[in-house]
Amino acid sequence: MPRRKNDSFFDNLFAIFMKVPPWVCIPVAMVLYVLVNSLILAFAGTNPILKGFAAGFVPLAGQLAAGLALLAGGTAAIARMKRRSLYEAQTSIESIRALSWSRFEQLIGEAYRREGYSVEENLEGGADGGVDLRLSKEGRTTLVQCKQWKAYKVAVTTVRELYGVMTAEKASYGILVTSGVFTGEAKEWAQGKPIQLIDGDALCRLIGHIQPTGSPAQIAASSTPTTVACPKCGKAMVLRTAKKGANAGSQFWGCLGYPSCKGTRDICSPG
Repeated sequence: MPRRKNDSFFDNLFAIFMKVPPWVCIPVAMVLYVLVNSLILAFAGTNPILKGFAAGFVPLAGQLAAGLALLAGGTAAIARMKRRSLYEAQTSIESIRALSWSRFEQLIGEAYRREGYSVEENLEGGADGGVDLRLSKEGRTTLVQCKQWKAYKVAVTTVRELYGVMTAEKASYGILVTSGVFTGEAKEWAQGKPIQLIDGDALCRLIGHIQPTGSPAQIAASSTPTTVACPKCGKAMVLRTAKKGANAGSQFWGCLGYPSCKGTRDICSPG
């Protein structure tokens, strides 16, 4: 994903440290300290005025550069910890659908990092449109677009848009991820093209099989159907968890049109 033109030195350092081990920030800080001080002294040359200015400015400049490197490295380390925690917290498709769009994208990015990809996130932000992740592996570029549960049925227009971006950027592959489902037309249109469609069930399998603590999400996905029709309005239903009452903590099917439609089904009776 193209970076913003006004990225700061700190932004670029942060991006670098997201791709390398956290301890790397220490030698980088040391190199920056020496390099910045050396450059200032070299610029001053033999000019007595510039040499006097450099003598007072050199320690501060080096410390500032080193400090930015350590700050960027620490920030990246914290971001990594949060992503790992987010990943390990997922236990079912319902927990995934409860995420905000930004955390959903972070979850998908972490999944592909664990698959060995170099992941670049969309720094422009935004809940809709565009490409959310750029994956790199073995010289191939893969563009990823993410749709959280609110886009429960992903239509063919979204698949076409992704294919258009792939063609424009000459990407090798494209992936469209949703915690919901794809329409039949979307699946048919994607056939024969370098596009992978990952629905809620497949997403659970992707996350579950690389969770070191087990694969609860995979089990949850395989034990329940991907979609159920509402008995009142016919819309798709999603798994929800009761938060209060006698059934608190238990799951049930709730209409996607809630609160306009309050249709429900027992999880054991999807038909």
